[in-house]
Amino acid sequence: MARFFSVSIGNEDIKEFSRLAPLLEQLENDHQKFYDRSLVIFNFLKYGKREEPELLNDQLEDYETDLNRHSQRLLSELKTVTENSAHRAEKKQQETIRISWLLTGIASGVGILFSSIITLGLTRPMKRLVKGTQAVEQGDLEVQVAITSADEIGILSESFNLMLDKVRQKERIKATFGQYVDPRIVEGLIHQKTNTNTTNKQVMTVYFRILLGLVRLVRC
Repeated sequence: MARFFSVSIGNEDIKEFSRLAPLLEQLENDHQKFYDRSLVIFNFLKYGKREEPELLNDQLEDYETDLNRHSQRLLSELKTVTENSAHRAEKKQQETIRISWLLTGIASGVGILFSSIITLGLTRPMKRLVKGTQAVEQGDLEVQVAITSADEIGILSESFNLMLDKVRQKERIKATFGQYVDPRIVEGLIHQKTNTNTTNKQVMTVYFRILLGLVRLVRC
């Protein structure tokens, strides 16, 4: 509880409430005087003395007047201090709300920024891959898609490059062998399965020997 009040009440509030200390002391003195004088009058009346209480009655009324006046002053000061404290608390609350909104805005901005960076990191490789496929569709086999990540998009880009590399190799074979060998034979050699039999191997050997002879003849 003490910790709560130490946090809730600031230095300005402590200074404000410290102004009430002299008024409280004055009020305590007035109350003590009024009480003492009332007790004296009561004792006189108790023992049947009538004249002394009448003489002390005026003084008792003065004490009562002082007590009431100081009580009103204390209440007025207490009201002012309470209103000032409430005003400061409201001001601090508004500042806290503004700071909270500011921090929320900063956090949202940072979140949007990182989200944009992540989105760009995902969309750019996809755009490059789409652009590469469009280039191949238009007949450009020399295109190469840059691999900038190791995720699924990076694996897909690498597979695209490997596939395109095989296509380029086949096209080079067609362009080279097609000058000396029937293109239909070249096409069959390209699409031939790996598990070829002995007869096919012999035929292929003859083709390559013929091709080698033609190349030597051209060079001569």
